[in-house]
This record gives sequence, structure tokens and C-alpha cells, in this order.
Amino acid sequence: MNLTIDKRFVRQYLIGPLFALVTVLFTYLLFDTSLVYTVTKTSVFPALERRGFDVLMRVRGTRESAKDVVLIKVDDYTDKQLGWPIRRDHYGAVMALLSNSGAKAVALDMLLPKKTSGEDSTENALMVEYLGTTQNTYQVIGPFIPSLTEKEKVSRRDVDSTAHYIIGRFGIPAPRTHHFFRSPFINDYPFSELAAVSAGVGHALLIPDSLDGVIRTVPLFIEYAGKMYPSLGLALAMHTLGISPDQVRFQSDEDGTVVTAGPLTMRTGKWGEIYINYIGAGDMLPAVSFYDVLQAARDRNEKFFAQFKNKVCIIGPTIRSVGDYYATPMDESAPGYTTHANVYDMIVTQNFISRAPGWLHYSLLLLVTFAIGFMSHAKRVRTGVFILFGVMVLYVLFAYTAFAAGNIWFPVVQTLFSMIVCFISTVAYRAATEGRQRKLITEIFGRYVDSAVVNILINNPKLVKLGGAD
Repeated sequence: MNLTIDKRFVRQYLIGPLFALVTVLFTYLLFDTSLVYTVTKTSVFPALERRGFDVLMRVRGTRESAKDVVLIKVDDYTDKQLGWPIRRDHYGAVMALLSNSGAKAVALDMLLPKKTSGEDSTENALMVEYLGTTQNTYQVIGPFIPSLTEKEKVSRRDVDSTAHYIIGRFGIPAPRTHHFFRSPFINDYPFSELAAVSAGVGHALLIPDSLDGVIRTVPLFIEYAGKMYPSLGLALAMHTLGISPDQVRFQSDEDGTVVTAGPLTMRTGKWGEIYINYIGAGDMLPAVSFYDVLQAARDRNEKFFAQFKNKVCIIGPTIRSVGDYYATPMDESAPGYTTHANVYDMIVTQNFISRAPGWLHYSLLLLVTFAIGFMSHAKRVRTGVFILFGVMVLYVLFAYTAFAAGNIWFPVVQTLFSMIVCFISTVAYRAATEGRQRKLITEIFGRYVDSAVVNILINNPKLVKLGGAD
């Protein structure tokens, strides 16, 4: 008698949760380990989760911003008027005009053209001469492009002494341990005279996601020759917020690095990356043509230059042939300088995205999957479908609210996948076991009692016991 009760208890109350537990473990292996990649050389499940992140951001739409960024686009119109490559003295003239119009900072997200030494020398001298006419020559933020490799393969001795001499004064002493990439050499950096009149430098490195090529994160810092250099967006934010390099602190743990800089606290991932909270689509940011700035100066158009007062100006290319285009969660293809602008705005407004803590995510994953497992085994299939749909909708609404209102990312695809797999496997198990039970009852009683009685026994198997019903 006790054995029968125990079996009934197991069938009624433990089968569903058992399927749920197995499903959660299965889901963890698919989404959070390299098992699938090891077997198939693809990472389809993590890629799907990243797409879920993109959907959350697109559905959320635009967010509040500082509204103090103006993009200066080196576009096809500029190319047609000035030719390519743009001369360095043109860059100097535009940066000086923006600065004298009251811009808080001017950043150059461009690789300056390499020409013959004589031309370079003349254009460099003119560029710096223009910058010397500004009201505050130290508003220019120059970029540099580091090369990356595995951190443990880079020695601090593998440095370009010239690059280190030019940009070294902007660097922050690197902590002994950290999670940031280490660069063995610098592909491009400001020439010495430009660096001398710059407020700082920032790396312009954007690393597309290896799974699908989308820019979702940016390395917050890069180490070079024992010093840390911020991303271009962070360098701009530090300049406009008045944060000096000696205010930056690093605290690393197994999950990443916590960076504190003045009023800012930023948490990076295990590779020193930080998620980018995009303002919206690329066309959300105001932009003017590089050539129009020069033309407005010739026309003495003061109204045109009024738009740059107290703004952060970022100069970057939009010419397709230059190739500085990337996919983002908000755009299939956007110029790279828009990403640096979004990083800057995210930092100054402190709209940082954080992934939900692992313990909280997996607690919710277990909770909703256990609920589906129990209900899909204990209730009729039709009722189970409604419950499944209802729980899925509630979780999606919860994840969206957490993302849109609190900038907290709860994985959506993994959780929905777990619920669906648990429901299907539990219902399939029920169908198989109930089918065997139906067949057994029919074989035993079909020859001796009316078919109506057999149907009653099939629908109420508890009546099948010695002595009949009381």
C-alpha cells in the first residue's frame, strides 16, 4: 500500500520538477558553455541570446541623453569638394573653428593621411598653427589605434618607444592584475605636435562580436607599455566631467574590473568590456558636414556656429569606401564615430547596462521552469499550453521592464527556450506513459466489461484496485 502511494506521489508531484531540473541543466550547457561549439564549431545558442539583447534595445527605442553631442561627418560631399585624403591643415582649421565656437571638446576619430615627409611636415605645422589660435587649445582629444593580441603573449618590453614618448603622458599606471587587453604596438597615433596641444588621447578600437559582427561592447581601457588608455568615449567624458587620470582606480575580481573615476563607477566584464547603451538609431545624433563648417567660416555664418556652443564635437568619416561602418543593435550599418558618441553619452549620463547577477538569473530560470514542469504534468495539456503562454508573456514583460527602466539585462532567449523544452518533454512523457496505461486497462478489462466502463477506468485509473470502489 505504501509503495503504491509513493509511486503515485512521484508521478504526480516529482516527475514535472525532475524534467524541469534536467531541462535547466541542458539549457545551461547549450547557452553558457562551449559544448555546442566544441561539437559543431558553431555558437548558435549564445548568438541567439545576443540577438535577444538587440531586440530588447530596439523595442525600448530611444533613451534620455545629454543632448550635447554634434557629429562632424567627413562625407561624400566633403570628399567631392576637398578631395581624398583630406589635408591635415583642413582638420586643424575645422577643429579650431569648433573650439572657438565654444565647443567643450573636439575629438578626431580619423586616421590622418600619410604623405611624403615634406607634405606631412607642412600640413602638420599648419594644423598646429590653426589649433594655436583657439581660445583653449587643450580641448582636442586625439585618437590612437592599438593592435591587440592575447594578453599573456605580450611583454611590457614590446613597445614602440616613439609612440610611448608621444602619448605616454596621458596614460594611467596599470595595476598589477586586470582584465583589459594589452597592446603590443600602436598602429596609429597623433604626431607629437598635435599630442602636445591635446587634452588627452583615447583608443578608437571597436571590436565586433565574434559571433555575428555586431558592436555591443567596447574595451573601456587598453594597456600599452604598462599604462592604461581609455576608450575615446571615456576620454571625452573624463575631460568634460573634469576627471583627472590620477582619480582613476581599478579593482579586479573573477568577474571583471570595477573602475572608479571621480563620480563614476563602471563595471566591466571578464575581457575589460562594457556594454554600450545606445541612445537610439545612428540618425538620432545631430550631424553636419565637415565641408559645411569650412564654408560657414567663409560666409561668416555666426548662426551656424552657434550650434556648437557647449557641445562635444566628434569628427569621423561616413564615406563608404573608407570602411568605418559597423553593425550595432540599433542599426544594420552605422559609422564608427556614432558608437564613440554613444559611449561618451552613456558615461556622462551614467546609463550603464548591467547583466543580471548569475544567482538571480538562474533562480528565476529554475522557478519558471519548475512551474512549467509541474503544471504541464499535473494539468490537462490545453490548460498547460495556456499556462506556458502566460508565464512566457509575464517573463518577457519582466525582462523588458528591467531593461527599459533599470538598464538590467535578464537573458530572455535562454529562459523561453528552457520553458518550451520543459513543456514539450513533460507532455511527451505524459503521452507515452498514459498511452501504455490506456492500453493495459483496455487489454485487462475490455473482454469482461462494457466499453463505457473501460473509458471510466481509463479516465480514472485510481479506481483500478482490488476490491473495486468503496
